[in-house]
Amino acid sequence: MNLMLPIVVMWTFLQILVPGAPCSCAQEVQKTNELSFTAAEVATRIQAKAKSLRSLSGKFQQVKLTRFLVSPMESQGTFHWQPPQNFCWEVTQPAPFRLVAKGDAILVHYPDLNRAYLHRHPMGGGLLGQITGTAGDAEAFERSYNLQVAPEEADDFEHKTLIHFRMEPKSSNQSRYLKRIDVLINPDAWLPQKIVIWESNDDRTTILLSDLVENGPVPESIFSVEPPAGVDLQQFQGGKQP
Repeated sequence: MNLMLPIVVMWTFLQILVPGAPCSCAQEVQKTNELSFTAAEVATRIQAKAKSLRSLSGKFQQVKLTRFLVSPMESQGTFHWQPPQNFCWEVTQPAPFRLVAKGDAILVHYPDLNRAYLHRHPMGGGLLGQITGTAGDAEAFERSYNLQVAPEEADDFEHKTLIHFRMEPKSSNQSRYLKRIDVLINPDAWLPQKIVIWESNDDRTTILLSDLVENGPVPESIFSVEPPAGVDLQQFQGGKQP
């Protein structure tokens, strides 16, 4: 779960960016010196932004604080998203790791170990979304997450006042490991800048996003789920997960 949780969270938030995705939002108002938005207004603006997105790419820096380690775990890499189903999350440092989701398949690759896992589902379509609980109809999403604008003051990030969007899992299955997700959104671009993942055991992961590129060229090969030649491959089908 340590490797997968940031990917799950990133994918979950991106599904909010899909036009027409639901938002069961409480009507708290976010107030700062410059901003005042209800949760419904935030959702409306995010989904208006989504209508113009054909792809989103960028870099990330990730810091995980856990009670099991004296020093935080740090990593960095890149991500690419092509709505609604193509997603690539690649850690470049300290240890390379790559996950690609495309339609009915997910490829997880550990280059240093020369090992890969390929998961396919015979039903097809949006496999990562099915695993994370963000696929399907509006009712399915609303059963999984409660979305609201946090009432406390928005964070100041690189001299910008950001909107504090909070996601709390409703399902008991997700609540076993996930307490909440705080997403800090830049109201100039209506894109995420910072994501904080609070686990049920009080571990915390912070993801900073940078160099975001909207609708830039993304080679189709980025989303290839073909395992590299010569890799030690394990395959999973149906309900089994890598």
